[in-house]
Amino acid sequence: IRPGLEYADSVWDPTTGTDIALLDQVQNRAARWAKGKSKFERCSVSALQKQLGWLPLSERRRQHRLSILYKIRNGLLAVAPEAIDLVPNSRPGKQCKYVRPGARNSSPLWNQFVYRTVRDWNELPAVAAEAGSLDEFKSQLVAPCP
Repeated sequence: IRPGLEYADSVWDPTTGTDIALLDQVQNRAARWAKGKSKFERCSVSALQKQLGWLPLSERRRQHRLSILYKIRNGLLAVAPEAIDLVPNSRPGKQCKYVRPGARNSSPLWNQFVYRTVRDWNELPAVAAEAGSLDEFKSQLVAPCP
């Protein structure tokens, strides 16, 4: 089920709150099923997901968006940083960060991707942003389950 939920999620995230809630319901049902709980039993679905070691879908989407930006930044995708208005920050100590891009691109979905991802990227520690490989970068993104 998860591959279907996450297909192209770095492009369509964020969607409406209603759509996000519907996707979360699918993961919640899967967690109940995996732990043998019926929908009528009172239990914390968050606790079930934590027991299963599942990250919230929103965190998985965030990690996917950041991985796409890492690939763009390091030439692993055929998209030039300038094509999406990524401007490196020239302030001392901020070389691995980006200035928020202008709204030149005509695609609203693309703009959402760029704005949200640049904000998240700028919150990364330098060790993650400057990782030498995609696998190393992804290992820096792993967040503990809430």
